[in-house]
Amino acid sequence: MLLILGISLAHLFSGVSIKVISFLLAITLGTSLYLYRIASNKFQQTIYFGATIFLATLLIGWFTYLVHQDTLYPSHYTHHTTSPPQKLSIEITETLKPSDYYYKYIGTITHINGQSTTGKVIVKQPKDSTQSNLLGLRLFCYTEIKKIPPPLNPYEFNYASYMQHQQVYGQCNLTSQNYYITDTLPTNLTLLATRLRSKIINNLKKARLSGDELEVTKALFLGQRQNISEDLYKDYIHAGVIHLLAISGLHISILVMLLYYVLLPLRNTTTGIWISGVLMVILLWCFAFITGLSPSVTRAVTMFTFVTIALHLKRPQNSVHTLMASAFFLLLIKPNMLFMASFQLSYIAVLGILTIQPLLAHLWRPSNSIILYFWNMTTVMLAAQLALLPISLYYFHQYPLLFFIGNLCIVPFMSILLGYGFLVILLAALGITSPILVKGLSYCIYSMNTLVNNIATVKNGTLENIYFDNNLLILTYCLLFIAILAFTYKHKKLLYSSLCLVLALQGYLYYLNYYSKQQQQLIVFNTYGSHTVGIQNQQTLHLYTTSILENSNYLLKQYKAGAYINTVKQNPLQHYYQYKNQHILVVDSAAVYQLNHKPIDIVILTQSPKLNMARLLTTIQPNTIIADANNYPYLLKRWQKECELRHITFHNTNTQGAYVIN
Repeated sequence: MLLILGISLAHLFSGVSIKVISFLLAITLGTSLYLYRIASNKFQQTIYFGATIFLATLLIGWFTYLVHQDTLYPSHYTHHTTSPPQKLSIEITETLKPSDYYYKYIGTITHINGQSTTGKVIVKQPKDSTQSNLLGLRLFCYTEIKKIPPPLNPYEFNYASYMQHQQVYGQCNLTSQNYYITDTLPTNLTLLATRLRSKIINNLKKARLSGDELEVTKALFLGQRQNISEDLYKDYIHAGVIHLLAISGLHISILVMLLYYVLLPLRNTTTGIWISGVLMVILLWCFAFITGLSPSVTRAVTMFTFVTIALHLKRPQNSVHTLMASAFFLLLIKPNMLFMASFQLSYIAVLGILTIQPLLAHLWRPSNSIILYFWNMTTVMLAAQLALLPISLYYFHQYPLLFFIGNLCIVPFMSILLGYGFLVILLAALGITSPILVKGLSYCIYSMNTLVNNIATVKNGTLENIYFDNNLLILTYCLLFIAILAFTYKHKKLLYSSLCLVLALQGYLYYLNYYSKQQQQLIVFNTYGSHTVGIQNQQTLHLYTTSILENSNYLLKQYKAGAYINTVKQNPLQHYYQYKNQHILVVDSAAVYQLNHKPIDIVILTQSPKLNMARLLTTIQPNTIIADANNYPYLLKRWQKECELRHITFHNTNTQGAYVIN
């Protein structure tokens, strides 16, 4: 926990120099060693020794975070700013989920204008390009490194921050004219794993596995879920079984069981036991590399590695300690993992199972073995979901109410499905593709997808538009932690503390409800393809738009959750608004506007109107010009220049985000 606290403090106080932290860490470690020698001579430990060890662990986390920040090194490309465009040499090392118009990759910039550099960027390649796959290639391109744009609408997902936690700070666009392939990258473990995955996928395609069945197979066994269709992915979310598409402890435990029986002949001697243990760990890490080393599979394999070592050393095991040891080990290697949602969800789920499930299991102990099996499975699901509830609401603003049905119907059969699937994948890796086996796997996946779809389509099966902020997240987990301690140790002070936290949580929720009822604002959203203006009056949002925004629309869902909106009323677009003391005029492609003898404070330009900006500014004399995302770039530049000459505020939602009047 102290290591996690140290990493968190380093992230919050990023301005502290690494030299300062290194000096403090050296002093603390030296003091700890000195106090240890004194304590060992007197055969008595002191509180000062424990305090310095705690401080040293915290500083190790802080130091580890700083050491792993690429931007602190002078060779990082962010320190080599020159006039764009630039001559770049990029090595493509990873594939990202494609968008509607681009293939996306992670690339490492090795040279800028002939100068050696380091650092990762997003590389966007148009889908109409003749070269369909750039993975494992070295490119020379003449382009500009741009910053990843921040969220441009209120409560939108911050993709820039998400990528920064993965040490990606920029992006560049490729066209058919601005790059060429120089050579192929030398083979390494990552590329070897990628090529093996491609081989397996191609062999499965040859055996006529396709569509959703192929994509789910890739997710279940190869850790590749980038191309799962949006509708199918939402079905798994609403059914509460999205965790099945991420390789995690369930998959690893089944793989361990299969490897145990395969390596069973080696376990007849003491030496054979060690050999089988080492082989099992090596094979599991090979599988982790093939699946792309996602946080969930890395956590599971690391934890099993610690368990294996403890078993062979005949040391007593504590599951929570083993879990924390695996987290400590992973965060020392890659501290930015701490801020990845998948890492947090994975560890919180397992921690919930280890701490909450025993409390639930003791509530009832059925004598029938079959009933006991399903009761234990039920308590595991409830424990995991209870632990994940706050963070799920924090990240996704929704919660599946039917998770119990989905897991109860699918999880008991996952052992058979995964065991069968691992056999098919192994044969495909060896170049053996049996159409009968592949067809059987396809039918199993199809049946699971159908069941998930039936559960997901149940009306009102998901709680939606629930906004959880940082304070709610912290309060809820503090309450959960104290409640677990209270039920475990049955201490009055712990019970009183949990009741106080309940009151604090209720008070904060009352404050949020009161605050949302005072909210009034006008928002010019940054939306492509449609001009959208929203006027929020307490918990009601009046939308004025050129198109119909459904409740499933991402922009609308995020804003409803974040602003505590209960009611949305959609209206046709207007050309004039009066909001409080502000008079707002909208000019669209018709470029026709009427003043009605009222002074105009703000003009909104949309749909690229062909107008004389100088004449408009002279005639209307507004204070602010707002241009939304539905205008041609060359017009935006012309309008901005004209506004700057006249010292009039120009707001481009495409670069500056939505315009908000509170």
